[in-house]
Amino acid sequence: MSSPTEVKEYMLDIPEPDYIHTYAVAVHPNNELIVSGTIYKRQSFSTGDVKVKGVFFFTNKGMSEKVLKTSDFQAPIEILTARKIVVSSNTVFLCAEQYKEEREAQPPSQAISFDYNFNYTHKSDYVFGFDFEGTKKFEIQLAKEFTARNFDKHLYSGYFLIDDKLTVLYNDLSKKYIPKDSYYSYGYQIPVLVQITNDGRSSSPVIFKDDLKLGSGDVFSPAQSVQDGNNQISLMMTTGSTIKFMGMEIK
Repeated sequence: MSSPTEVKEYMLDIPEPDYIHTYAVAVHPNNELIVSGTIYKRQSFSTGDVKVKGVFFFTNKGMSEKVLKTSDFQAPIEILTARKIVVSSNTVFLCAEQYKEEREAQPPSQAISFDYNFNYTHKSDYVFGFDFEGTKKFEIQLAKEFTARNFDKHLYSGYFLIDDKLTVLYNDLSKKYIPKDSYYSYGYQIPVLVQITNDGRSSSPVIFKDDLKLGSGDVFSPAQSVQDGNNQISLMMTTGSTIKFMGMEIK
């Protein structure tokens, strides 16, 4: 006869007036729960976008002890949304993005409709590194900025663990890396890869431009891509109505 299941409850009690804004969840290889995300200060009167004041880290250490720590930024960061937690051998990476979704108001002259249009803003990615005790080790910003209308799946970043390094894959503007008179048009988007070590060292951006020769309708979707090996990513690409996967080996 099996023993009854033991249920434990943990309260993430962030001290007021701070509140959880967004969060992500992961499980450590030793089965400890990890919850980390962004916090903001609730005010009686505020205008504009939410200003995130810091991040929090929670884990049930040893499956019994509650560890909860917060860390404030030097300056608030607007519209910062937690995306994913990636756990390496000695670091917990919290991946976040400055993201905003706005629904367009329908003109009063139009009949009531449920077919709304949306505008999206994707700004910088942020990576926060914690040790397993919840102490923040570093903070890294990956600068980018895009807007989109109704379709923005290709603007989400992909986060992977390769050779014990956080590997961030995202689309960026070609004009930041390639001369204007090259094969690529000046406003084109190309996939970029950055790796971050456990001690917060960030590699120079690696751009995939030489052999891709993408057409105007070719769009990479890093967040819909999958890691299918220790150093292998299948990167999804759409070409019109066709979906393709390109194998990428990272050394």
